[in-house]
Amino acid sequence: MRRATPLLGLCLVIGTGPAGAEGVCGDTYRVKPGDRLADIADTCGVPLAQLYELNVIASPSGLSPGAVLRLRPGEPATNGHEVRPGDTVRSVAELHDVSVPALLAENGLDPTPELVPGMELIIPGDDGAPPEEDGGRVLTGTISRGVECPILTTAEGTVWSLAGEIPQEAMGREARVTGTLAEMSFCMQGDGTLNVEQVELPEAE
Repeated sequence: MRRATPLLGLCLVIGTGPAGAEGVCGDTYRVKPGDRLADIADTCGVPLAQLYELNVIASPSGLSPGAVLRLRPGEPATNGHEVRPGDTVRSVAELHDVSVPALLAENGLDPTPELVPGMELIIPGDDGAPPEEDGGRVLTGTISRGVECPILTTAEGTVWSLAGEIPQEAMGREARVTGTLAEMSFCMQGDGTLNVEQVELPEAE
């Protein structure tokens, strides 16, 4: 009996190792700042080639923080959307009946992201959870007068209401606007509202 005890302990260690490592990251992984594709593969126990096969990756060292990578083959999650050619943030939001700001926040995207066919977007659900804290967002486009608030129209044609103080000299000009996305606002125009913190105008030539 004494000789069997060490052998039993060894069997338990060997048997539980792979089971604990399997499925560490689940079926998807949200990219964090500084992540590299090889590190994600090691951490999640997924072959590097599989990550390339399941995701559209332009550069393994240029992963966008907030992007969601598929780790294992299978049908996309029911709360997900696989980007197709021609998709825009607005069209995806309208398709799934969610707001543009909510879609951007859920996926950690900038207000004017470049959607790549094949990438996976997470569609926010109505689970009653409070909205996540929003970091700074930057919009670039032409500022003009709107119905209730000034608006900014980006080069892609998306329209954003601007809540806050806008310099008079910014009207009709292209500007870079920094702020936070508003979940609710009296500015009822465009794809969403940005609570303005800073307005930068290009220097006159």
